[in-house]
Amino acid sequence: MQFAGVLYLSFAFVLCLYKTPKREIYKTYRRSQRFLALNYLVMGTDCLAWCFVRPDVWWLSLDPIEEIMDTSLFLLAAIFLTFFFGNLLGNIKASTRNLSLSLALWLLNTLLSISSLWMDPSLAGPLVRRVSVMVYFIYIFYFMFRLLQVYKHRDRMLDQYFTRDMHQFVHWIYRSILLMLFLGAVAAFTLTLGVVGNIISQVYIISVNSYIVISFINFSSRFDSIGEAFKEFEEDAMMNGSAGLSQNHGSVAIRYGYETYSNAMPEQTTTIFGRSSEEKEEGVSAEIDKDGVADKTESSPVVHETRHSKEAKLEQRINEWKEEKLYLTDQITINDIAERLGTDRRYLSRFINERYGINFSRWISEMRIEEAKRLMEKEPDEGMEWVALQTGFSSLSYFSKVFSQVVGVSPKKWRASHVEDAQ
Repeated sequence: MQFAGVLYLSFAFVLCLYKTPKREIYKTYRRSQRFLALNYLVMGTDCLAWCFVRPDVWWLSLDPIEEIMDTSLFLLAAIFLTFFFGNLLGNIKASTRNLSLSLALWLLNTLLSISSLWMDPSLAGPLVRRVSVMVYFIYIFYFMFRLLQVYKHRDRMLDQYFTRDMHQFVHWIYRSILLMLFLGAVAAFTLTLGVVGNIISQVYIISVNSYIVISFINFSSRFDSIGEAFKEFEEDAMMNGSAGLSQNHGSVAIRYGYETYSNAMPEQTTTIFGRSSEEKEEGVSAEIDKDGVADKTESSPVVHETRHSKEAKLEQRINEWKEEKLYLTDQITINDIAERLGTDRRYLSRFINERYGINFSRWISEMRIEEAKRLMEKEPDEGMEWVALQTGFSSLSYFSKVFSQVVGVSPKKWRASHVEDAQ
């Protein structure tokens, strides 16, 4: 317990000293960093308090004071951890109101536990303390399940921005939330287990928290691009008046585990700072009223007329880009392509959704798979890992997973059948 306490305090110290870039996009990361440091400060305090409150018999039986201390500090740590993950995913803002409500819940629950000391020790006191423990359970399981749902939504959103191999840089959040759900149950067992059970539980808890700290620090190197994607999607949602990705822009279909969009997209793109992305790119003038909203009463026929010619030009540039096989670039993003094609990221994403009926990630994957098929037929003696790396996939396992999803069979089986047919 002393080791765990010192370790958690060390985590808090490292997180306080860890320097991140001063750019505005890292503001969310720094806020999450502070919440994670507070979480480990509370956890370290809890562990060391166990060792010093009653150092002679603390492991033989559970004292009511120690139970109250554990429940209170567990809940406080869970609150800080919730805001840590919520800030990263962008769904639980660390506003004064949200923080005040959460801390008020913690204070009321702590006072409820303390009041049990003056109640009947045979029935009322233990019952009140059990209610307090239940509040902790309800809080952590409710918010962790909510965070899982948000993560899955964010994961699908990233398919409009990155190829699937970039998801590995955020997948640690999903694994951490799952581990924290189990950790919540383990923490409860530490209230009733003896010294051996506590040692086993602490080994698991220490391992999970070490994984979270290391993953979070490593995440800083990718947070600028991931954070920018989250920020743009939130801006899109605000402009479209919806909470998610264009809920009013048509139905959503799930295909091969990827989110795709139907052709029921609006005829014109959303206006951005008074001008649509189409107008901005082609230089089509629009009258701007005093509120900064584009008045397209007279110019809308021009916009409608240029839409088809603009799409034709974009398709031509995309075909030229395909001929250069630049889609084989490792960890390519839609921003990279949009810049290369001289267009807007939002417009390109919408064009891909409408023109090909799939999202950006699926679009890139299908082109890479077609190139992989060509290489497997042309170079039957080359290993699968070579094929994966030549076609822009970050690893053989990821290549096999995507190939199986798109084609329906593993790349090994596909090559075996096609080489035999060719022979």
